[in-house]
Amino acid sequence: MLSPEIDHIQEAIDKAALAMLKCSKDVYNWGQSHLEEEERESFYKMIARDKEIVKVILLLTGSIQGTKKAVENKLYEIKSWET
Repeated sequence: MLSPEIDHIQEAIDKAALAMLKCSKDVYNWGQSHLEEEERESFYKMIARDKEIVKVILLLTGSIQGTKKAVENKLYEIKSWET
């Protein structure tokens, strides 16, 4: 038995990644204070364009799925041995 459950871990990772992305919408790059707010470029836009950052976020949010599958396979093996 895993504690906390693997689904709860995945949910926490997903929420953390989403919170980090959302907060970057309100943080603007330096040197734009002279521009109107709607003309400023937020870090969110820069992050969304960066392929390496997007790749890492996808790996992070999907990382637990591989672990979940490995645990399910191991539990299946154990159950097979018991019968």
